[in-house]
Amino acid sequence: MGQPSSAKESKTMTTQPMDQTTQQQRGNFIAGLNRSKPLGSKRPDFSGRLSAPGAGEQHAFALWANKDKNGNTYFSGRIDRMPITDDVNAQIEALTKPVVDYDPTDLMQGSANLTLKPYEVVLFKNGFKDTENPMRPDYWGRVNMGNNTPPIAISVWLRQDRYKNPLLTGATTFPQPGKDIATEAGMAETGSEIPFDLPEGQETTRRKSSRSGR
Repeated sequence: MGQPSSAKESKTMTTQPMDQTTQQQRGNFIAGLNRSKPLGSKRPDFSGRLSAPGAGEQHAFALWANKDKNGNTYFSGRIDRMPITDDVNAQIEALTKPVVDYDPTDLMQGSANLTLKPYEVVLFKNGFKDTENPMRPDYWGRVNMGNNTPPIAISVWLRQDRYKNPLLTGATTFPQPGKDIATEAGMAETGSEIPFDLPEGQETTRRKSSRSGR
């Protein structure tokens, strides 16, 4: 993947080996169904918020549900460049930062077979979940935070909110060195303790129709 000139000028940010404490850090992930989406509309199917592992700021994101060639459901979408915060200066600062793609030569093993554009997020069905491993995540994926770091890993469990609507809850983690992306999907077994829920009528994306032309 080619890099814009701003990315080449920002090569001072390179991927460094992470210690065990950093690898174990987690971030939030939650997405609720857009119940107000009209039939046939191109508005996103889910909207939510996520944070990078160990990061305090959260970003809104939107997801669309799709089918792959094998008939499996997957989700794709984008996160918002601006963090969700009351600090307007921090939001403006985020908008002025150059969009920086990661350098594929800096990728950790396990992400090299998945290429994402800046701020892109994708979730795939976890083929490692079965009756013998019911606690494993239903979906796994990656998100490119657009800051010259390798895509962050996502583990997602399917839940229902209090109104019996689909709810995606999970966590973000740093990819594990030496583990390929499929192995990671088969290892995580911690979703049952995530108690997220959404109030009635709440949509967590800041701009409902920002991708209406998709």
